Amino acid sequence: MNVNFEGAGRAMPSPMHAPGAPVLGQTAAAFWILDELEDGILIVARDGRIAWANAACEAFFGIAPGSARDLDLAAFMHRFVLPLVPDKGFGARIVPALAGGSEVPCCRFRVCRNGFPDEWLSVSSRKMEDERFRGSRMLRFQAVTEPEPAVGPVMHLAEDGEILSANGAAAPLLAHWNVLVGDRLPESWIPMLRAVLGSGAAERIDLATEACVYALTFAPVSGGRIIAVSGTGISPAGEGSRPPGDEYRYRELFNSMKSGAAVYEAREGGQTFVFKDFNLAAERMDGIPRAEVLGKTLTEVYPGAESFGITDALRRVWETGEAEVLPVQLYRDDRLVRWRDNYIYRLPSGELVAVFDDMTAQHRAENTLKERERMFREIAQRSFDIIFTLDAAGTITYVSPAVRRVLGYEPSAAIGMAGRDYITPQHHDRYAAAAERLRAGRDVEGLIFELTRRDGSTAYVEVNASPITSDGSVTGIQGVGRDITDRVRMEQEKKQAYDRISRNIEQFAVVGDHVRQPLQVLLGVADLVEDAWGGMIVEQVERINSIINELDQGWIESRKVREFLKRYD
Repeated sequence: MNVNFEGAGRAMPSPMHAPGAPVLGQTAAAFWILDELEDGILIVARDGRIAWANAACEAFFGIAPGSARDLDLAAFMHRFVLPLVPDKGFGARIVPALAGGSEVPCCRFRVCRNGFPDEWLSVSSRKMEDERFRGSRMLRFQAVTEPEPAVGPVMHLAEDGEILSANGAAAPLLAHWNVLVGDRLPESWIPMLRAVLGSGAAERIDLATEACVYALTFAPVSGGRIIAVSGTGISPAGEGSRPPGDEYRYRELFNSMKSGAAVYEAREGGQTFVFKDFNLAAERMDGIPRAEVLGKTLTEVYPGAESFGITDALRRVWETGEAEVLPVQLYRDDRLVRWRDNYIYRLPSGELVAVFDDMTAQHRAENTLKERERMFREIAQRSFDIIFTLDAAGTITYVSPAVRRVLGYEPSAAIGMAGRDYITPQHHDRYAAAAERLRAGRDVEGLIFELTRRDGSTAYVEVNASPITSDGSVTGIQGVGRDITDRVRMEQEKKQAYDRISRNIEQFAVVGDHVRQPLQVLLGVADLVEDAWGGMIVEQVERINSIINELDQGWIESRKVREFLKRYD
C-alpha cells in the first residue's frame, strides 16, 4: 500500500541553478508537476550533486526546504537515507551504485522510521532523456508498507550470471547474495544457469535465507539466451506472526519444498526444542507422519540428535540469532541411519527453522566414485602401459608411473608439460593431426609416435586415445601408450635383412654371368691345344662351371626363402 509523502504544494523558486545543474527556469511548469507528486523526486546533475528535490522527498527524510540542493548524492544518502536502513550491508551496496550513475530499475529495502519497523522504501534511478537535462538523472523514492506481497521475486539473468533486471520483491534475494542489478550471482550458481540454458528445461530450486524460504524457478526465455527467475517466498513463522491470508500460501510453499524442513520452539531456556511444523519432504525422508512429530521434543523423535550435533547448533542459533550450516555428517539411531546436512536460522518470532537434505545416496555415490578412483589409480600405478590425461590445451594433467620405465621421466616432472614436447620433430605433424581429430570428438587408435627419452635416445609408443567431454564440449584427452620400441626395432632389422638378401641374390646372378663368359673363351682355347694341357684346361673349366651351377641353385633357393619369409611375416 502506498504511503503519501507530505508537504506537496509549496512555491517553486525560479530560476534555480546548482553547480553543474541544468537551467530549470524555462521548465518551471514541469517541476511544478513533480512537486505535486506523492513520490519523492531528486534531480541529480551530471557532476553528481543534487540540483533539486521535491517537497515530498524533503518531507519524508525530514529535510528543510532547499537544503538538499548542491549536496553530493553519496553524502545525501549517508546523511538522510542510510540511518533509516537496518540492513547496513545492503545500504552500503546501493549507495555506490546510485552515486556511480548506475541505472536502478527498482530496488526495495526495509526502513525504520518514526518507530515503524515494517516500512519499505523503493528507490529507482534513470537517466533523463530530455535534451535540456542531458547527463542528469532522476531518483524516485516511494514508501510502501510491505515488499510487494502479491508478486514474488522476478529477475532476468544472463548466462554468465549477470543480473539484467529485478523487481522490488527480489531485493531480499539480492541482499542474500550481496549483489545489485548489473552484478553477477555467486560462482556456485553459474553451472546451474548453464545447465538450464543447455537443456532448455526449467530448474526448481529451494533457497533458504535468514528471513525467508524461497521456491524459485529458473527457466530459459528469449530463445534460450536469457534465464527468467520467478518464485514465491514467505517466512515460515508461527500463526501469530503471519497474516492469516498467507496461511495457504505458506503451507503450499512449505510442503512443496524438495528439502526437508522443520520448525522448532525453544523451551526451558533453550535446553529442549519442540516441533511446531514438519513438511512433506521431511515425512517422506524419514517415514514419520507430521501428526506424530508435532508437540514432541527433538530427542523424542530423533534420539541421536545430541551426538549428531544438531541440538547444540539449534541452541547456538537460538542464543545468537546467527544462521549456521551443519555440514554433512552421519546421523544414527535404532531406526534411522542417514547422511544429512542442515541449515538452521532463527525467525523474528524466536522459532527456529532447520532445512535439511538426505545426502545418503549422494554420499554412497561419492564413496563408490572414490573407490573406483582408488582402483583406477592402483591399476594405473601397476600398469606397464603409460596412462595419461591432457587438458584441452594439450598440457599433461596426469601420467602413470610407467613413464619412468619407458622414458626415464618422473611423473611429477611430466605433469604440466605439453605432450608435444616429448614427440620427436619428424612426428610433430602426425601429433597435430591426431590432436585435431580428438578435438573434433573422434577417437585415435594404433597411432605410433617416436618419443625422446630423458637420456636423449628415442622410444616408440603406440597410442590409443579418446576425448574427454563435458556438456558436449571436449575438455581434455585420455589415453594409453604402449612401449613398442623392441617390436619396431625388430621390424627395422628384418627389413635390413631382407634388403641384404635381395642384394646378394642380385649379386649372385651378376657373378654367374660374368664368370661363364671367360669360361667359354677358355674352352675355345682348349680345343686348339692338342697336347695334355688342353685336356687339363677343359677339366678345370668344367669344375668351375659346376661351382657356378651350385651358386645358381643357391640363388634360386635364396629367392624362395625370401618370398616365404615375406609371405608368413
